[in-house]
Amino acid sequence: MAEWTNGLGAAGKEMGPASAKLYNAQAILYLTLPKGYSLWSLYDLGSFGNSIVLAATNQGLASMTAYQFIKYPDMLRKELNIADDEEIIIGIGLGYPDDSALVNTIKSNRMDLDDILTIHR
Repeated sequence: MAEWTNGLGAAGKEMGPASAKLYNAQAILYLTLPKGYSLWSLYDLGSFGNSIVLAATNQGLASMTAYQFIKYPDMLRKELNIADDEEIIIGIGLGYPDDSALVNTIKSNRMDLDDILTIHR
């Protein structure tokens, strides 16, 4: 994460305060799995979460998954009445995009696709 934040300038300085306000998301979805879930279930939940993000984008909403949304599971359990036998896996923030927000100007670098993908024919 430290490598990612290098060179973000003023926008990087806004990350802390923005995360403390849960990025001003108008809504946050929490996806859970029963304790003892299988790895297939974890994959399925990730795929479902990605589908939510894509559907939100299609409806003109901004979305993001962030550790900050699930950082305090005990507090979430208490405030949202999430049972102890459920694991809080993903938090997805949703809302209308604010293009003027400094944190929304951050564009991260990506690895070259050839460095992370091998296709065998």
